[in-house]
Amino acid sequence: MIVHTSFQVLSAILLIWYGCLRWWWFTYAGKKYPERDYSWYKAPINMATAFTSIVFLSGVLFAFSTTGTLWFEIFKCMAGFLLMRNIWYTIEDVYAYKKQEWNTQQEQFIFILFDIAMALDTVIWYWLA
Repeated sequence: MIVHTSFQVLSAILLIWYGCLRWWWFTYAGKKYPERDYSWYKAPINMATAFTSIVFLSGVLFAFSTTGTLWFEIFKCMAGFLLMRNIWYTIEDVYAYKKQEWNTQQEQFIFILFDIAMALDTVIWYWLA
């Protein structure tokens, strides 16, 4: 199976986001800028989504051919969960963006982009697998 390089790059960027940057951003943004203390990121469903994203992205990046055979059903369930969650996040974030409920619209826009990118990544993986 040949995996398209753009899919690998997208998956790598998302893994860096979910595995490193997301934690750094939410942990230190509130300390440096108290008005950016995001309590929602520690909600159980948001933590479950983040950890599922890390497992899914690690699998599709480092064991793609295995995810297509041995673990396909498990990864298919993860992909479905992540697709639904990120579609929901996109709707929530776009609604909040339009109502300007956030301190900075730039941050909200970044979250919208990551939501769309993760949903797209799951669809591409399913299509390639």
